[in-house]
Amino acid sequence: MKKNAVSLLFCCCLVAVAGARFLPYPQASGAPQGKAETVISAEVFHLGNDEKKDWKSFTRAKPHDGKKISLRFSSEPNKSERAIEIRSGDVNSKCGVTLNSRRLGSLVKGKGGKGENIQYFKVPADLLKKTGNVLLVQYEEKTTDDLYFGPVVLHAHSVARMKRLAEVEVVVTSKEGPGQGLPCRLTVVRLVSKKAKIVEEPAEFKLEKSSKLAFRKGTAYTLDGRLDLALKPGKYRVYATRGFEYGLGMARVDLSPGEKRRVELVLEREVDTTGYLAGDTHIHTLTYSKHGDASVAERVVTIAGEGVEVAIATDHNHHTDYSPFTAKAGSGDHYKSVVGNEFTTSIGHFNAFPADKNAKPANHKHKDWDKLLKAVRATPGVRVVICNHPRREGFKKGPWGTIGLDPVSGEFSDGRQWLGLDAVEVINGKTLEKQVFDNFSDWFALLNAGHRLTAVAGSDSHTVAQPVGHCRTYIRSSTDDPRRINVGEVVDNILAGKVLVSMGLLADAKVNGMFSAGDLATGVGEDLEVDIEVRGPRWARASRVALFLNGRKVREEKIQHPSSAIVKYKERWVFGGPSKDVHLVVIASGPPLDNSYWTPPQDDRYVVGATNPVWIDGDGDGKFSAPGDYARALVAEHGTDGVALAKALRVHDEITVILAAGLFRKNLELVLVDIYSKLQKRSNSELEEFIEILEASRGEAFRKYAKTLDVLDLFKEPPAASRAEKKK
Repeated sequence: MKKNAVSLLFCCCLVAVAGARFLPYPQASGAPQGKAETVISAEVFHLGNDEKKDWKSFTRAKPHDGKKISLRFSSEPNKSERAIEIRSGDVNSKCGVTLNSRRLGSLVKGKGGKGENIQYFKVPADLLKKTGNVLLVQYEEKTTDDLYFGPVVLHAHSVARMKRLAEVEVVVTSKEGPGQGLPCRLTVVRLVSKKAKIVEEPAEFKLEKSSKLAFRKGTAYTLDGRLDLALKPGKYRVYATRGFEYGLGMARVDLSPGEKRRVELVLEREVDTTGYLAGDTHIHTLTYSKHGDASVAERVVTIAGEGVEVAIATDHNHHTDYSPFTAKAGSGDHYKSVVGNEFTTSIGHFNAFPADKNAKPANHKHKDWDKLLKAVRATPGVRVVICNHPRREGFKKGPWGTIGLDPVSGEFSDGRQWLGLDAVEVINGKTLEKQVFDNFSDWFALLNAGHRLTAVAGSDSHTVAQPVGHCRTYIRSSTDDPRRINVGEVVDNILAGKVLVSMGLLADAKVNGMFSAGDLATGVGEDLEVDIEVRGPRWARASRVALFLNGRKVREEKIQHPSSAIVKYKERWVFGGPSKDVHLVVIASGPPLDNSYWTPPQDDRYVVGATNPVWIDGDGDGKFSAPGDYARALVAEHGTDGVALAKALRVHDEITVILAAGLFRKNLELVLVDIYSKLQKRSNSELEEFIEILEASRGEAFRKYAKTLDVLDLFKEPPAASRAEKKK
């Protein structure tokens, strides 16, 4: 007996020590026990034989040729009423539902035949058998059209009870502020069985409109961290998030008809962003951009819910001010809004801020680059102009292609030096490039040519469900308190490049222990010590980190970290101190996220975080010179002396050599054109003199020859030619 007691006590201790490792997913308290439903079929059926394939927008299930589908199943005989639940869509024609030869009703038609519906059909007492039950879904009229239905579930309760909605109270607080409601995003998904796999589908729920709420199917933002939901009976998950700086709160909730449940979730601020403000430089509303679905009233709630601290309003060709809506919602403690405008033109889209809300927007119909950008910059208050999503239409059709950017040299076909820009969007949440480095490579080329442009990231969010702040610009700041944000300081630091860009990861670099993004690193010495750190929430992964000097990748490492890691990578890389100036950028990336709670408008291709340049003063002259600056100075000094230029370039990197070679060729072409022009003028002059001499000499010779000729007799017949001459 003692041995058994000791063994039992030992097992209990093991369970206590192991903790949650041996426990299932956390569930809200009071989850219903027992089997309340039977899945008759988890499959989605496509009924019909329409060749138009319009059903593909609703389901990818292969069509069943014919007018009916029979499902056989077993069940316990029912002594009382039960309910069958059927999900269907694209129903245009009358389609009946029969169980064991008894008609239960018809599938309801959607709006225009396109809507999706969930129906409950009454199963009278004593209709079910232990085996051999047959559920028949079939067309009941000659005119048929494609429809789909499934899954099909048999519930242990009556239809009346199933239609009673469950009530769920959700409360979200932060670990740092116990008991205080936290603005957040709540994602509510229903768990559905499909092809022997549980999948998450956005849940249908109805909420009353409020200045503290913004919601769409499966998604709700709340300013106070509270949400009262009415949900149909079923199995759900509720996720709480607040942008990528925070962790994840999750609860599994199984709901019975009429049940009341309270779900409490706690979010932890996992990613340390001390000294930086989370900004989104690209935000839209339906109110003023006239497309998307987020009103200004909803937008201010989503901004707070995603933890964005600097929100720059950029509706199309409109100066938008969030202030009145912020005041009404009471969300001003969470962020600082900035009046801005996305000038939407035929040659590109350009964000400009801060703008005087009462000023007239510049004419966005200019088709000339210089005229347009000068007009934008002349807008009262504007200090920052950003070129948005430069590759959205492809490189050639985008703004860079319009003005002839060479993506290698960073030079423009018309030789322009003035762009009228302060920054470029390297990450855009709505038009994410297939390859992580596409926009970065163009930016590197521009930096190398001498264009000082800050890299920024913006969500370009137009809807409630698309997370604002999905892509972020982290701006260095003297305060971490949104209530104390100084817009002037924000603008100054954006212009100075004291900025990090992020989509799911935050990459940071410090040179020689003191210089960060936007700083001029002086006195670097023989060694360049770069401390690299990559951070992200536990629900994101990092896989690679690379360091670029003048846009050239000089080192890259794979990242392997525990799934629970917040600091994904932290190492010091040491390089030899450069003899010439270089700009240093660190970029980290990771695999795409597959979840329901952090969903962009398109499938994620990766997560990424990058720094802006640390400007390394390698030559020690107290300023930064780009490769293009060096190249222009050397070519100006050596002209067309290729040997001397080649000798001078030996101490420079390959980027400077490429730029100098291009400039040298242009100079040589100009010299050759000048020489050719002079030779052409000389040859033309000598040719004219020769023709004059030739004409004079020929004229005198002709006069002498004419005197030897007989008088011409027009009526005299010419002598007949001899036979020999004719033959010849």
